[in-house]
Amino acid sequence: MKIVLLSLVLTMFPAAVLFAQSSFPAEGEAHSIAGDWYDYSMGLYHKSLKEYDTALEYFEKALGSKKEMHRVYFQMAGCHFYKNEFEKADKYARLAIEKDDSFKKPYYLSYNAYMRLKDYGGATGILESLVKKYPDEVNAHYTLGNLYYTRLKDQEKALDHFERIIELSKEQTVEEYFLEYSHYYAGYIYYRKGEHEKSINHFKTVAENNRTNSSAYNILAGLLMDYHRIGEVQKYCEFYLENFDDDPRIHGYLGRVYYLRDDLKALPHLRKASEKMDPEGLLARSLLMEMQHRDEENYEMLKFIIRKYPRYISPHVALGNTYHRKNESEKALAEYFTSGILFHNVGLYDESLRMFQKVLAIKDRIPEIYTYLGKVYEEKEMFDMAVLNYLKSNELKENSKVLVHIGYLYSQKNNYSEAIKYYDNAIKLEPGFSQSYFLKGLTYTYTEKYRQAEINMKKAIRLKEDDLYYFYLATVQEKQNKIHQTIDSLKRAIQLNPANSRVYNYLGYLFADRNMNLEESVKLVEKALELEPGNGAYLDSLGWAYYRQGRYREALEKLLEAERKLDGEGAPDPVVYDHIGDTYLMTGSKDDAIMYWKKAYRLQKSAELQRKIESHGGGIIK
Repeated sequence: MKIVLLSLVLTMFPAAVLFAQSSFPAEGEAHSIAGDWYDYSMGLYHKSLKEYDTALEYFEKALGSKKEMHRVYFQMAGCHFYKNEFEKADKYARLAIEKDDSFKKPYYLSYNAYMRLKDYGGATGILESLVKKYPDEVNAHYTLGNLYYTRLKDQEKALDHFERIIELSKEQTVEEYFLEYSHYYAGYIYYRKGEHEKSINHFKTVAENNRTNSSAYNILAGLLMDYHRIGEVQKYCEFYLENFDDDPRIHGYLGRVYYLRDDLKALPHLRKASEKMDPEGLLARSLLMEMQHRDEENYEMLKFIIRKYPRYISPHVALGNTYHRKNESEKALAEYFTSGILFHNVGLYDESLRMFQKVLAIKDRIPEIYTYLGKVYEEKEMFDMAVLNYLKSNELKENSKVLVHIGYLYSQKNNYSEAIKYYDNAIKLEPGFSQSYFLKGLTYTYTEKYRQAEINMKKAIRLKEDDLYYFYLATVQEKQNKIHQTIDSLKRAIQLNPANSRVYNYLGYLFADRNMNLEESVKLVEKALELEPGNGAYLDSLGWAYYRQGRYREALEKLLEAERKLDGEGAPDPVVYDHIGDTYLMTGSKDDAIMYWKKAYRLQKSAELQRKIESHGGGIIK
């Protein structure tokens, strides 16, 4: 339904820009060809009179001068184009490009010739050669984007060109039209790819930069309604209704927002939306009838809508209300419970609480309700209420997973003794549940009780081999300087999950930091980067492995790349700065080394950094 909606809206806008205006010079344009300008000038004169055959005769004579031949060929191409001789037009345009491939106009003329021939592959080919020569040619990128999108149905290539325009706009002035519709089409392509968050962000950019683009607001409202981001839906719908023509679909979205909030303001919007004979209108009519208590005629319609559109929340709420009025308590409870879960899943926690409270009003001895209430309060960062509801759930039905989760919450609040108590209760209840031992071991690491941590993690592994368990077991083994056991644990983690980039990086860095197995170290970190390209921590590991091998120039390149990556993410790392300082020292740049050691020291003071700075003339650190 939504794809059809967006397709209809999209057709309101032009699909391509053909550049007829920019493809040819003004008819009176003349280029002085020293000593031989007469034939060329006469060619332009007859071309302006649309006497193309005569113009071509003069241009042929002008070619004899062997000067400015790219311009002569271009004018000949133009004559053939106006004679509808498109293959010849392309031939002479390409001759112009051969003579001077920096001359842009023949590319566009050739493009127009291919478009008249309906040879869209040829049209894209000539423009691709132009953007290869001129990567910042916005007109060509935009036209290519439209060609790939509308004619060749290659969304990925279309997206490449639209995103290139967006990137260029950060470096140079780009015409507003091109930028706006690059975002517009990129938003639509991402929607088709299923990357809806990116789609929403592009359409938001369109709406924010052009408040007259009603299509962008309409699409945004629909996309956001699909994800029940009702606060944003309300904002965009209200703006739309204040500034554009009345639209039943927009009224439908706004009516649903108010309905989900149990707000009577839904009524007028649902009335207007119900006039439309489409799925949105059907839903609006059904919700309106529920608010009017027209239960008998609405009952089957609600059930149909739920079958047809299972992700919608409002029909579940409406059916719950309908069952409640019919005194069918169990059915009402099921619909309210479903609504509460759906609200929770989309982050509407207040609405979720309201539904679960309706469930409790019907029956208050269901453990799963309290579990979900605990989840909701946890999301709202109401720790005490979360624990209280988890405990109530466990009181009604003992559950080791609930006990483990309570322990986890206490560990996150640094109440480690209470966390251990709940892990022990979970172990007593279900001795075969591996996660209880693992999280208990993890909690011991927070208090630096590494021996107890190792014992519990090994118990978890005996119950269930898991690469995550082995990874954290390795961390506590390394803390106890059990290096061979650490290595064994990491290698077992790789066997269990060959796609775990963290394990490759950990083992590779371990080798580099201890100056052992350096060739293997490099290969391991390269594998980590293959799985997760551009990871700043992994780039640091690779740089440090190169440093240990004495490959200082390569090391510095990777370490500086790691610095840029981590600083750009707002996560500067003193270890990276320290490594850069050490590497600069080995390349003979002592001043740069001191500068980076000081950067590291400002983030994390240490005696070793202080010693390096002072011993190399960087002054006394106080």
